[in-house]
Amino acid sequence: MKGFLTISVCALMLSSCSILPQPGEPIKKYTLQSVKPSGLTSSDVVRSRQLIVGLPMLYPPLDNVRIALKPQEQTIDYYADVEWADRLGVLLQESLIYSLQNTGRLRGVSRPTESIQADYALKVEVRKFYVDQSDKTQNPVAQVAYMVHLVKLPERHIVASHLFTHTQTVSENTMDMIVKSLNAAHLEVTKTLVPWILEHVR
Repeated sequence: MKGFLTISVCALMLSSCSILPQPGEPIKKYTLQSVKPSGLTSSDVVRSRQLIVGLPMLYPPLDNVRIALKPQEQTIDYYADVEWADRLGVLLQESLIYSLQNTGRLRGVSRPTESIQADYALKVEVRKFYVDQSDKTQNPVAQVAYMVHLVKLPERHIVASHLFTHTQTVSENTMDMIVKSLNAAHLEVTKTLVPWILEHVR
């Protein structure tokens, strides 16, 4: 009887805990947006150049489907029961390609796997893509940092390099707002990165 009571109490405790996922409850998955088309104006120039966007290189703890946070200095952790819809590098590559295509300023933008004879290659190193919660006196902050290299093909020499960063305060500590802040930081970086690419593509 004692064993039965112990099992019953444990079952009651588990059922009353709202933090635990319900049986069969699917993991919530998130994706990233791209910068929407801005439209061409009379001063815009369409360049007869093709660009390939390589799969971004990520710091290993970020190179997966987990959504990362930094709870303290020199520590990376992950949010529970949520994921990116694909590996983070794949989502970033897709977003950058769509954002560049949406400008209408290049003849073509594609992935290296599509075997397009490109004039330039974009290489991205993702140094930060997480929510920093290390300062307990402040709201969490979404941090994004990309080291970007534009490479001329077929010579394969670097035309230009630049570090793009952005931080976005997480105003509400919910998962939807956390991802929204990461997405917003990524879009702000992209809005700066895209004109920089177009400036250097000749």
